[in-house]
Amino acid sequence: LSDRAARSVTQPDYGAVHFRRQLTKLARIFQAARLLVEADEEQKLGLETCKSDVAAFFIRRHVVGGYRPEDDPEFEARVDRIVAGERWND
Repeated sequence: LSDRAARSVTQPDYGAVHFRRQLTKLARIFQAARLLVEADEEQKLGLETCKSDVAAFFIRRHVVGGYRPEDDPEFEARVDRIVAGERWND
């Protein structure tokens, strides 16, 4: 991403075409980092949380290229934990 971002700054035509995608990728990386920090803080407080599963799902789905849920042996269990975790917040 850093090479493409640098190219967007030095080559305005390239930047005009690719800026939105790069900004979206950076926003997703920030969101993933924030989810990981929150998961860590909640776990340190001993809270029953599914935030680490949410972070893992988000990172695989939105940050890692080429993710295929059908190839992820933990996908179904992770989603089950996330859905069960949603009930804690009701």
